Amino acid sequence: SCKEKVEQTTMPDIDKKYLSESLLFALNQAVENDPDEPENYYQRSKVYFERGESRKALADVQKAISFKKQGKYYLLMGEVFKELKNYNEALNAFRQAEAMQVNDAELKIQLAELFLETG
Repeated sequence: SCKEKVEQTTMPDIDKKYLSESLLFALNQAVENDPDEPENYYQRSKVYFERGESRKALADVQKAISFKKQGKYYLLMGEVFKELKNYNEALNAFRQAEAMQVNDAELKIQLAELFLETG
């Protein structure tokens, strides 16, 4: 048994696009079943943002904010605006997240990157 060649086994890479499609399907169902729940829009916005669909992400996070103002929603909105190169709106969203006392390192990083990009 010591001289047998051991076969290396690795986990196959997960197809992230497939996962996001599945997640989007579930979130679309959640939004359809409970259209007044802001967390569903926020979660779907995150998926859209990760997929590079910034306009859809922005629409969903703004919808979430229209129902309930939460710091994490403003943080995501700032990230989306930053991706769209709308730096003034990104700064406003990040400042709103700060005002709502989001104590997240991501907020500090996003602000620092924004200041570096805009001088």
